[in-house]
Amino acid sequence: MLLISVSEIQSPRLTEIAAYLESKRHDGQIPRRTDLDPVLEIPRLASYLVLIERSPDGRYRIRLEGSVAIDIMGQDMTGKWVD
Repeated sequence: MLLISVSEIQSPRLTEIAAYLESKRHDGQIPRRTDLDPVLEIPRLASYLVLIERSPDGRYRIRLEGSVAIDIMGQDMTGKWVD
């Protein structure tokens, strides 16, 4: 369930990313990591993305962090746990 609709998003980049993620949903569920390949499918936006995966024990880890996100955060968090 989205908190806002895609039509309410002001940023063209966020609109495209949201539409991409929506297109990958299965039965209303968020996409699985295996459903996503942003580097191949939306390469012009991959540098803005941060993908977080949930481990079987319930912890969360940064799976992929694009270069723009790294610049904003000031460090590369790829592979780091966020708990």
